[in-house]
Amino acid sequence: MNKTIFFFPLLFCMFSLYCGDFDTFRISKIRIFCDKAEYIWTTDGLERMDEDRTKVVLNAETIVTFLSIKPDFYGTEKEILKRCEDSQRRMTDSGYFYESSVMVVPPNKFLSERTLIVSVSPGYFMRYGGGSVWGMYGLIGIGGARQSLYAYAGYN
Repeated sequence: MNKTIFFFPLLFCMFSLYCGDFDTFRISKIRIFCDKAEYIWTTDGLERMDEDRTKVVLNAETIVTFLSIKPDFYGTEKEILKRCEDSQRRMTDSGYFYESSVMVVPPNKFLSERTLIVSVSPGYFMRYGGGSVWGMYGLIGIGGARQSLYAYAGYN
């Protein structure tokens, strides 16, 4: 009888610690998928994970510059989702990507950690424009980075 009196409160405490709500979550890693390449970004740095090492149009460092969240970020679930939506909007509005998505994945082991999945497909990097007496041609994403070059010609 004495053992059961101590066992149930102990069991209750262990269960409440394991299933308790966490106010803040930590972003442990960010997985980036671009074309057929896969990268993992942790606090140790950015590492390419696929074996075939095919050449990609955009560098992973360029994709990372559009994200407003980094590994080892601490925040509430609402803050993390807001930053993910902001990152996705920035990537879509940039013109560097046809499609982009940023998703939060629940953990397998640690309940207070989250993983982000970033999936992008590179866009069309040539820019055209003009008017009645002038024209413009340009390239963005030169060398896989956020560099651009524009040429204008016409009568002004």
